Amino acid sequence: MMKSLIIYSVMWISCCGLLVGANDPLPLSGSGTALEDVHIVSKDVIDSTKVDKNFIDDYTEHSYVMKADPQGGYADQFIERFFPGLIQSMKVTIVSGNADDVGYVGKILVAPENPLPAYGEVSEVATPVDVTSEVNVLGCSTAVLLLRAKDTRGVEKGWGSSHIPDVRPRLPAKFHWEVNVGPPKK
Repeated sequence: MMKSLIIYSVMWISCCGLLVGANDPLPLSGSGTALEDVHIVSKDVIDSTKVDKNFIDDYTEHSYVMKADPQGGYADQFIERFFPGLIQSMKVTIVSGNADDVGYVGKILVAPENPLPAYGEVSEVATPVDVTSEVNVLGCSTAVLLLRAKDTRGVEKGWGSSHIPDVRPRLPAKFHWEVNVGPPKK
């Protein structure tokens, strides 16, 4: 049975050109469709509300791991970032990281499976990938995205750290955020 993750708004929101009703689904994919087979294993919250500038240009890193199920599937991390004002424009790029076994941001494949995997070898982000289309803006000053790792070998799944001893160091998923924010919402 396939599961879909849809976030529902909790009240009427009218800002940034959005008008969302209390029962309107907000898909967790900027592409406008719900993701299937979502298994949230962790949540990262980044509070940037104290940043005192209109242009935020910085990096965040995210890591999580879990033992694989016999069925394979996904392990997902929900990333939520709060900004000090209304988001006017945004560009989010994943610049590096190692996924076990295949890495996605939302529906975008960013770390393809290693074609010749040795013990403990995992996929990697080989070149920066613009993932802005997979970011949703909620309430005009909150950005959310889903970091995904798909298991194909039945050992573990996630980004960055590993349960397996003696494997080469794994890099967490590293995002470059370029965000213009306006005045705080009232």
